[in-house]
Parts: sequence; C-alpha cells; structure tokens
Amino acid sequence: AGVAKKLKVHRRMVREAIGSALPAPRKKVERPRWKLATAMDFVNQILELDKKAPRKQRHTARRIWQRIRREMPECQICERTVRSYVHQTPPPQLYMHRMTTPIWRARIIATISSFMRSLLKPGK
Repeated sequence: AGVAKKLKVHRRMVREAIGSALPAPRKKVERPRWKLATAMDFVNQILELDKKAPRKQRHTARRIWQRIRREMPECQICERTVRSYVHQTPPPQLYMHRMTTPIWRARIIATISSFMRSLLKPGK
C-alpha cells in the first residue's frame, strides 16, 4: 500500500509490476460489423476479380466504396470501414513474389558458383 501511495497508482498496478516487468497486452474487442455485413460479399467478389487483373487496374479501397455507394444505395457505409476491411486482406502478388524470389536467387548463386569452379579448375 505504501508503494502505491508513493507512486500514486492503484495497488493492482503495483502487483502487476511485481509479477512482470512488461505490462499485459491490451485486449482487442472485436466488434460485429453489422453495416459491412451487407456489402462484404460484394467487396470479396471485387477483390477476387482483382487477383486476376493487372496491378494498375485493381480497385483501390476508395473505388470499392464508390461502387458500393453507386450499386448498393441501401448500404450506408463509410469509406473508412471499407478501407480497413480491404487493407486486412493481403495483396495477391506479394505471396507469389516471395515464393519465387529464393528460387531465382538459388539459380543465380548456383550459376555463379559453377562458373567460379570452372575458372578455378587446374589444368584447363
């Protein structure tokens, strides 16, 4: 009680600090997206079609929101909600790029090492 009074914090905070030097992570409350629920299938369909489109022709979150306002006027949803939902889905080509990069790197290294070995072989 004396430490809590001296530091002007609650006794619970002192107990938690004694138990662990790092504070407990904050709890993230997952709220239901009742406004987004009506447009979620529509947004997922757009994002699925964008996987096949070239990078420059994909929809931005703002364009998706504008399409929702134009094609689904009964769905009153703000742009920020659409943007946060769209940004939660990973970009489609990043994964393909990450998987192929080590393969190309390995091929380049193998080519360079075989070339260096052929240069260092005695008798040629």
